[in-house]
Order: sequence, then structure tokens, then C-alpha cells
Amino acid sequence: EPNSDDPRFFNHKIEENAEANVQKGTVEGYCDRDYRNIDSAFHEALENIIRKCTKTREAGFQKSEETEKEYYHNYYQLQADIERARDSIPPLDRKSDPLVRQMLGVSGFCAALGACFLGLWIIMIIFANMMARDRWKSLTESYTDNLKMTTFVRISEDMMRVPGKKTKRKNYQDILAFTYGGKPNDYVIDSDETEILLSLLKEYLPNQKDWPEVLDIIVQKAKNDNIDKIAKSVYRMNLASTFESPGYELAKALTQVNDTYEGDAETISKVYEIVLKYAEDNSYRKIISKLAIKLMSGGRTDTLANSLSVDRESIQNVLAPLTKIGGD
Repeated sequence: EPNSDDPRFFNHKIEENAEANVQKGTVEGYCDRDYRNIDSAFHEALENIIRKCTKTREAGFQKSEETEKEYYHNYYQLQADIERARDSIPPLDRKSDPLVRQMLGVSGFCAALGACFLGLWIIMIIFANMMARDRWKSLTESYTDNLKMTTFVRISEDMMRVPGKKTKRKNYQDILAFTYGGKPNDYVIDSDETEILLSLLKEYLPNQKDWPEVLDIIVQKAKNDNIDKIAKSVYRMNLASTFESPGYELAKALTQVNDTYEGDAETISKVYEIVLKYAEDNSYRKIISKLAIKLMSGGRTDTLANSLSVDRESIQNVLAPLTKIGGD
């Protein structure tokens, strides 16, 4: 009979009670820790590990193949369960993990740094554009024919260096409008201005979707005695065929008819088709007039008539009225 005076008696009873609670699934007091800030899945996983570690050894417990679900047979099995328990904690609950704390700190720092850069970017957009606008206003209000072109180029570039695509587009439209908007330009764009406009377009608005409208305006407003040179500059922009631009198409036609020989029936016929396509569009009257004159000069009319199997007079009757609608 057990002796209650023997301390081992109490130890044995405590062990029996604890084991009985474990077997019954009664866990109150078994793992007395504060899990209020930790996901319940971790709590349950940790208690399962403790149960498995403290389970009473029974006969045959060393047979790993048969008892691996009830007992740990090596350190690596225990380590694997501990890691799985840790991984069951949602990321936001892992603040006690030094690595997680470090990651949260770095994330907070990056977020703060990003907010600072965003603020600086907005301030830069506002003030850079304001300063460029002030210089542009002074230029346009005091512009004279004696003003050096380099000054115009420098201030135009300042207008285009401001951050923000939308701001760049707005500033470019103002530069474009000024080159033909009255004094001192008499509502035309000359070859020098064309080079400036196209250079700014390629460097600061490289997306070709912004080009068609600009190229159309340049061809429409082209100075008559510069139109051949302007057309070649526009054609060199190499606008993709996916973008529709009558101005670019007409500039390409004029450049090709200037560069080809009089007997090139294929090129001359294509140019003639372009002329007919836009013949009734008065906004391109100057370049259409120039194309009509080119097609009636030298042997091009005969080449065109032979290519289309019509008489020479028929071609002349179509082109002659178009030669009279040009001029600045």
C-alpha cells in the first residue's frame, strides 16, 4: 500500500492526474500560457507537440514504423512539427519573430521613404513647371525677329523637361501653337521651326501615339517655299503604319515624288492616289497643290497616263485645278 508520507506518492498522483487529463482531452492548465495574440491554430499545434513529447511510454514505443504518430523517434521529427506550428501563425501574428520584426521595420521605412519621394516629386512638378512657364511667358510677350533662335530652343527645352507626361503634352501644345500663332510667324511654320518641333517631339514625347496630330498641324501650316524640306523632315519621323496621319502620308508622298525618277510608274501612281484621296481636304491645300505641280512636271504625266491606261489630257484635267489652291 502506498505510503502517503513518501514524496514520491504525490509525484506519482500528479503524474496520473496529468496523464488522465491529457487522455481525456482536458487541457485546462496543461499549457497555461497567454495565447490571446496568437492564432488558435498555433495554440493547438503546440499542445499536440507537448502531448506527443510527454506521452507515457508503452511497450513497443520504440518501433518507429508503428508508433511514429504517437511518439517522436528523433530530433528532426520534433523540429519539423515545431516549424509547421510556427508556419501556422498568420504573418501579422508573427511580430515576436525577429525576422518578421525586421521585415516590418524595413517595410515601414520603405513606405515612409516612398511617401517622401512622392511628395518631393509633386513639389518638383509644381515648381519646375511654374518656373518654366514664367520664362516661356516672358519669351512670348517680348518675342521679336531679332531674338536668337537658341534662346527659343533653350526655353522650349526647359518647358519639356518638366516631370509628368500630361504636363509635357500641354507645354508642347503651347510651343506648337506659338510657332504659327500670329506674330512674328504669320501663321506658318518654317523649316527651322519644324526641326525644333520634331526634335522636341522625339526626345520628350517618344510615344508615337502623340505624333499624328502634331505632324498634321506642321504639314497644314508649312510655309509654302519651305514645304519640300518640311515634308522630308516629317517623313523621316518614320511614323508606324498603325497610326493614321494625313499629314505624314502627304509628306511621304511629296518626298517620294521628289526623290524618284520620272519613269517610276509604281511610285508616281501611288502618289497620284494619295493626291486624289485628300484632294477635297482644304486643310492640306498647299501640299496637295505642290504634289499636283510635281506630277504635271517633266515626264511624270506621261508615265502616270501609261500606268493607268488613260490619255495624258485626262490626268491634266484632274491635276490642273489642284495646282491653283496653294499659297500661304
